[in-house]
Amino acid sequence: MYYIPLIIIGFLFFFAGLWCAVLAILSLVGGWNRLSKKFPAPEHLLTSGKEFRFQSARFRVINYSLCAAVRIHEEGVTISVMKLFSFRHKPLFIPYTEMKEPSTGRFITEYIAFKADSVRVEIYGSSAEEIRIRLNRIMSK
Repeated sequence: MYYIPLIIIGFLFFFAGLWCAVLAILSLVGGWNRLSKKFPAPEHLLTSGKEFRFQSARFRVINYSLCAAVRIHEEGVTISVMKLFSFRHKPLFIPYTEMKEPSTGRFITEYIAFKADSVRVEIYGSSAEEIRIRLNRIMSK
């Protein structure tokens, strides 16, 4: 009977390691890791700006359904994921000037798509309209 706690503890360590490995792979494949190196979010932007929680985002082929938080600022957009998924997913700050080839559309909900450092990013939800408005304002200058 003394081995049952060891099995439980071993399983918890195995599951935690597997969880972290999967999140690291998703970060690499989706391009989040690459973007977090080029566009790290400054601490002061993580608590300011207009926040939209439970947004969906797509980085290349990796979907982050209803687990992203998007904050809109005058200079750009901060994107972060829930704490449960934050391993190897540091918050991003993507300036509007770095959003290349923007396009918008509607599939169930409104979305905006753009490329940042050659990584295709799509943001779905109520934040997409706000980002589109701000991008149009920047591009018209």
